[in-house]
Amino acid sequence: MPVNWTPLEKKIVEKLAREGKSAEQIAQHVSRHGRTASRSAVLGLLWRMGVTSKGCQGAPRRKSPQPRKVEPRAVVTAPAAPVAPVVEAPVKVVCEDVTLVPLLQLKDHHCRWPIGDVGEPGFGFCGCSKIAGSSYCQAHTRRAAPRGALA
Repeated sequence: MPVNWTPLEKKIVEKLAREGKSAEQIAQHVSRHGRTASRSAVLGLLWRMGVTSKGCQGAPRRKSPQPRKVEPRAVVTAPAAPVAPVVEAPVKVVCEDVTLVPLLQLKDHHCRWPIGDVGEPGFGFCGCSKIAGSSYCQAHTRRAAPRGALA
């Protein structure tokens, strides 16, 4: 809630600040004389008046620094060499005993690697035994991991 300071109260606060009183001490002094004021209210008033609580005028505000003038540099570019796109060879997946398992017949031990197009006849999941800590069998875990992640 904002404090509406009277001109007399403002003079008292400024006088006490110039005497070196802290904002807390000024707030207590003002509160003893009928006005409830917090330390923050006193600091706000002193700030708006341009007086610090140490009793001296606030430091003059510095002007914002002027932007440096930067000389443009000459840009030398070499002709770009054509870059061949990187094409990674597909990873061969050899899965023994691939048994196409429909979604509703998947068990906890089945590999969850999808085979075929969803919604088409013949779609299902790998169905091999998955490895511990993975949703896939060993072959599909290798395929799903980024290169170099599995050593």
